[in-house]
Amino acid sequence: MCHVELKNLSFAYSDQLVIKNLSMNLSGGHAYRINGKNGIGKTTLLKIINRDLPLQNGSMDSTISREEHIYLSDQNILDPVLSAYEHLDFLKSVGYVGAGADAEFEKMAKEMAVDQYLQQTSKNLSLGTKRKITFLLLYLQAPKFLILDEFFSGIDDSGMHIISKYLKLFVSSGRLLVFVAHTDPKGFSLDYKNIDLHERNHI
Repeated sequence: MCHVELKNLSFAYSDQLVIKNLSMNLSGGHAYRINGKNGIGKTTLLKIINRDLPLQNGSMDSTISREEHIYLSDQNILDPVLSAYEHLDFLKSVGYVGAGADAEFEKMAKEMAVDQYLQQTSKNLSLGTKRKITFLLLYLQAPKFLILDEFFSGIDDSGMHIISKYLKLFVSSGRLLVFVAHTDPKGFSLDYKNIDLHERNHI
Protein backbone atom coordinates (compact mmCIF):
# COMPACT_ATOMS: atom_id res chain seq x y z
CA MET A 1 0.00 0.00 0.00
CA CYS A 2 1.24 3.50 -0.85
CA HIS A 3 2.06 5.53 2.24
CA VAL A 4 3.81 8.81 3.06
CA GLU A 5 4.45 9.99 6.63
CA LEU A 6 5.82 13.39 7.60
CA LYS A 7 7.05 14.05 11.14
CA ASN A 8 7.84 17.48 12.61
CA LEU A 9 8.59 18.98 9.21
CA SER A 10 9.90 22.55 9.11
CA PHE A 11 11.09 24.50 6.09
CA ALA A 12 12.39 28.04 5.54
CA TYR A 13 13.43 30.18 2.59
CA SER A 14 16.44 32.18 3.84
CA ASP A 15 15.17 33.52 7.18
CA GLN A 16 11.43 33.15 6.37
CA LEU A 17 9.87 30.12 8.05
CA VAL A 18 7.17 28.70 5.77
CA ILE A 19 6.35 25.37 7.43
CA LYS A 20 6.76 24.66 11.14
CA ASN A 21 6.48 21.33 12.95
CA LEU A 22 4.11 19.75 10.42
CA SER A 23 3.16 16.08 10.85
CA MET A 24 0.80 14.15 8.61
CA ASN A 25 0.03 10.72 7.15
CA LEU A 26 -1.05 10.08 3.56
CA SER A 27 -2.29 6.62 2.58
CA GLY A 28 -2.97 4.98 -0.77
CA GLY A 29 -6.61 4.49 -1.66
CA HIS A 30 -7.36 8.08 -0.62
CA ALA A 31 -7.41 11.57 -2.13
CA TYR A 32 -6.28 14.55 -0.04
CA ARG A 33 -6.89 18.24 -0.65
CA ILE A 34 -4.40 20.68 0.88
CA ASN A 35 -6.18 23.89 1.98
CA GLY A 36 -4.86 27.21 3.22
CA LYS A 37 -4.52 30.86 2.33
CA ASN A 38 -1.96 32.11 -0.19
CA GLY A 39 1.59 31.96 1.11
CA ILE A 40 0.82 29.42 3.84
CA GLY A 41 3.13 26.81 2.27
CA LYS A 42 0.88 24.58 0.15
CA THR A 43 3.14 24.47 -2.92
CA THR A 44 6.24 24.19 -0.74
CA LEU A 45 4.71 21.19 1.02
CA LEU A 46 3.87 19.49 -2.28
CA LYS A 47 7.39 20.06 -3.60
CA ILE A 48 8.90 18.57 -0.45
CA ILE A 49 6.64 15.52 -0.71
CA ASN A 50 7.62 15.22 -4.40
CA ARG A 51 11.31 15.53 -3.38
CA ASP A 52 11.83 18.64 -5.46
CA LEU A 53 12.88 20.49 -2.29
CA PRO A 54 15.21 19.00 0.33
CA LEU A 55 14.23 18.13 3.87
CA GLN A 56 15.63 20.74 6.24
CA ASN A 57 14.19 19.60 9.55
CA GLY A 58 11.98 16.63 10.39
CA SER A 59 11.56 13.37 8.51
CA MET A 60 9.62 11.85 5.63
CA ASP A 61 9.06 8.13 5.22
CA SER A 62 7.55 6.88 1.97
CA THR A 63 6.87 3.51 0.40
CA ILE A 64 6.77 5.19 -3.04
CA SER A 65 9.91 5.82 -5.09
CA ARG A 66 10.43 9.20 -6.76
CA GLU A 67 10.08 7.53 -10.16
CA GLU A 68 6.52 6.53 -9.20
CA HIS A 69 5.44 10.17 -8.59
CA ILE A 70 3.95 12.57 -11.10
CA TYR A 71 3.70 16.25 -10.13
CA LEU A 72 1.70 18.71 -12.21
CA SER A 73 1.29 22.42 -11.51
CA ASP A 74 -0.62 25.12 -13.37
CA GLN A 75 2.34 25.53 -15.75
CA ASN A 76 2.10 24.04 -19.24
CA ILE A 77 4.58 21.19 -19.75
CA LEU A 78 3.71 20.22 -23.32
CA ASP A 79 6.30 20.89 -26.01
CA PRO A 80 4.78 23.67 -28.17
CA VAL A 81 5.93 22.13 -31.47
CA LEU A 82 4.74 18.58 -30.77
CA SER A 83 1.27 17.12 -31.17
CA ALA A 84 -0.44 14.92 -28.59
CA TYR A 85 0.37 11.86 -30.70
CA GLU A 86 4.04 12.88 -30.81
CA HIS A 87 4.09 13.29 -27.03
CA LEU A 88 2.57 9.81 -26.73
CA ASP A 89 5.18 8.39 -29.13
CA PHE A 90 7.95 9.88 -26.98
CA LEU A 91 6.49 8.31 -23.81
CA LYS A 92 6.36 4.95 -25.58
CA SER A 93 9.94 5.32 -26.81
CA VAL A 94 11.27 5.75 -23.26
CA GLY A 95 9.07 3.03 -21.80
CA TYR A 96 6.77 5.26 -19.73
CA VAL A 97 3.67 3.85 -21.44
CA GLY A 98 3.08 0.57 -23.23
CA ALA A 99 3.37 0.12 -26.96
CA GLY A 100 -0.37 -0.50 -27.22
CA ALA A 101 -1.43 2.69 -25.44
CA ASP A 102 -2.85 4.39 -28.54
CA ALA A 103 -6.29 2.80 -28.34
CA GLU A 104 -6.78 3.76 -24.68
CA PHE A 105 -5.42 7.26 -25.35
CA GLU A 106 -7.87 7.77 -28.22
CA LYS A 107 -10.79 6.41 -26.17
CA MET A 108 -10.09 8.78 -23.29
CA ALA A 109 -9.50 11.70 -25.68
CA LYS A 110 -12.90 11.11 -27.26
CA GLU A 111 -14.54 11.05 -23.81
CA MET A 112 -12.98 14.45 -23.10
CA ALA A 113 -13.92 15.80 -26.55
CA VAL A 114 -10.29 16.52 -27.51
CA ASP A 115 -9.86 13.72 -30.06
CA GLN A 116 -10.03 16.24 -32.93
CA TYR A 117 -6.94 18.04 -31.54
CA LEU A 118 -4.54 15.11 -31.19
CA GLN A 119 -2.62 15.91 -34.39
CA GLN A 120 -2.30 19.64 -33.73
CA THR A 121 0.83 21.12 -32.18
CA SER A 122 0.18 22.13 -28.60
CA LYS A 123 1.01 25.80 -29.22
CA ASN A 124 -2.26 26.05 -31.16
CA LEU A 125 -4.43 24.57 -28.42
CA SER A 126 -6.49 26.32 -25.74
CA LEU A 127 -5.43 26.13 -22.10
CA GLY A 128 -8.23 23.71 -21.24
CA THR A 129 -7.39 21.39 -24.14
CA LYS A 130 -3.72 21.38 -23.14
CA ARG A 131 -4.67 20.45 -19.58
CA LYS A 132 -6.92 17.61 -20.72
CA ILE A 133 -4.27 16.15 -23.02
CA THR A 134 -1.63 16.50 -20.29
CA PHE A 135 -3.89 14.60 -17.90
CA LEU A 136 -4.39 11.80 -20.43
CA LEU A 137 -0.65 11.49 -21.00
CA LEU A 138 0.11 11.31 -17.29
CA TYR A 139 -2.74 8.92 -16.51
CA LEU A 140 -1.50 6.41 -19.08
CA GLN A 141 1.85 6.34 -17.25
CA ALA A 142 0.06 4.74 -14.25
CA PRO A 143 1.92 6.49 -11.42
CA LYS A 144 1.41 5.31 -7.87
CA PHE A 145 1.35 8.88 -6.54
CA LEU A 146 -0.23 11.86 -8.30
CA ILE A 147 0.32 15.43 -7.05
CA LEU A 148 -1.74 18.21 -8.66
CA ASP A 149 -0.98 21.83 -7.75
CA GLU A 150 -3.72 24.12 -9.15
CA PHE A 151 -3.82 21.92 -12.24
CA PHE A 152 -7.60 22.09 -12.78
CA SER A 153 -7.85 25.77 -13.78
CA GLY A 154 -9.02 26.22 -17.36
CA ILE A 155 -10.79 22.85 -17.62
CA ASP A 156 -14.51 23.00 -18.45
CA ASP A 157 -17.27 21.28 -16.46
CA SER A 158 -17.60 18.29 -18.79
CA GLY A 159 -13.85 17.78 -18.76
CA MET A 160 -13.76 17.88 -14.97
CA HIS A 161 -16.53 15.29 -14.85
CA ILE A 162 -14.44 12.87 -16.94
CA ILE A 163 -11.26 13.64 -15.00
CA SER A 164 -13.17 12.94 -11.77
CA LYS A 165 -14.16 9.55 -13.16
CA TYR A 166 -10.55 8.60 -13.86
CA LEU A 167 -9.28 9.97 -10.55
CA LYS A 168 -11.86 7.81 -8.76
CA LEU A 169 -10.49 4.77 -10.60
CA PHE A 170 -6.96 5.88 -9.75
CA VAL A 171 -7.68 6.15 -6.01
CA SER A 172 -9.85 3.01 -5.86
CA SER A 173 -6.89 0.99 -7.16
CA GLY A 174 -4.94 1.82 -3.99
CA ARG A 175 -2.95 4.73 -5.38
CA LEU A 176 -2.44 8.11 -3.74
CA LEU A 177 -3.70 11.54 -4.85
CA VAL A 178 -2.83 14.89 -3.26
CA PHE A 179 -4.05 18.15 -4.79
CA VAL A 180 -4.42 21.88 -4.24
CA ALA A 181 -7.33 23.84 -5.72
CA HIS A 182 -8.29 27.36 -4.63
CA THR A 183 -11.90 26.82 -5.66
CA ASP A 184 -14.10 23.77 -6.19
CA PRO A 185 -14.00 23.07 -9.94
CA LYS A 186 -17.47 22.64 -11.40
CA GLY A 187 -18.09 19.06 -12.43
CA PHE A 188 -15.59 17.76 -9.86
CA SER A 189 -17.15 14.87 -7.95
CA LEU A 190 -14.29 13.14 -6.16
CA ASP A 191 -14.43 12.20 -2.48
CA TYR A 192 -11.39 13.52 -0.64
CA LYS A 193 -10.06 14.30 2.82
CA ASN A 194 -9.28 17.91 3.69
CA ILE A 195 -5.92 18.86 5.21
CA ASP A 196 -5.97 22.45 6.47
CA LEU A 197 -2.72 24.38 6.84
CA HIS A 198 -2.93 27.07 9.49
CA GLU A 199 -0.58 29.83 10.61
CA ARG A 200 1.23 27.42 12.91
CA ASN A 201 1.29 24.75 10.15
CA HIS A 202 0.50 21.99 12.60
CA ILE A 203 -2.13 19.40 11.72
